[in-house]
Amino acid sequence: MRHKRLITVSTILVALTVVILVSLPLATRHYLQQWLRDQGASQATVEDIDFNPFTGRAAIIGLVADGTDGARLSVKTARVDVRWWPLTSRRIYIESVELTGVHADVEQDTDGFLKLGGLELPPIAGDDPEAEEIGRAHV
Repeated sequence: MRHKRLITVSTILVALTVVILVSLPLATRHYLQQWLRDQGASQATVEDIDFNPFTGRAAIIGLVADGTDGARLSVKTARVDVRWWPLTSRRIYIESVELTGVHADVEQDTDGFLKLGGLELPPIAGDDPEAEEIGRAHV
């Protein structure tokens, strides 16, 4: 009886792990496309996302975002290496970012705020308190 229960619990855990590993890139792709639309893209597509949770490596393939003003951001491949341990203290540490095949229309308004491919960029925390209040990136 105990042996049968152990096999059942192990099978459930393995199945749950597989479901999470398969659905994580799909959910991330959906979230990224929605985030791009929230930042001002009229249309946003991502072909594929590859993610390896064991190495902390992710790749975004075929990102295209069209701004409402006709500006465009496209990235053939974006690779990111992340360290997991800083997440325990609610920080993210990005070791490297590699971009290939990038095309971006960049605009700067008279106040110094950036639009990248028609997207209004959110502020970087601690960068500029005034920019944080407005909700945009500042150069």
